Amino acid sequence: MDNNDNKNILSISVKDAEALIKDNENSKDFIILDVRTSEEYEEGHLKGAIKLDMGSSDFDEVLGKLDKNFKYLIYCRTDARSSEVLELMNKQGFVNVYNMNGGILEWIEKGLEIEK
Repeated sequence: MDNNDNKNILSISVKDAEALIKDNENSKDFIILDVRTSEEYEEGHLKGAIKLDMGSSDFDEVLGKLDKNFKYLIYCRTDARSSEVLELMNKQGFVNVYNMNGGILEWIEKGLEIEK
């Protein structure tokens, strides 16, 4: 935890992301956000992930409606877009956001399951 008002806004490894998902699998306050395009999402995504395309025209509006006190795991293809979203969510006052380093490509490379 950093010392910024008990906020957890950080990037984590795929291994840590897998553990985070397992630790929160029954939590209604944990959301996995896939910030890739619809086409990328349809090719395969993490189980239970909600698509929120950061390139969509209503992205900021939808992001602003999310509960800032929930815990979020965000990812994209490699972690370029999700790193940007991590900073945006930090600026908007979200308190528990984790960006998966390496994105879904690294997740797949590690042999972990995706949904199609």
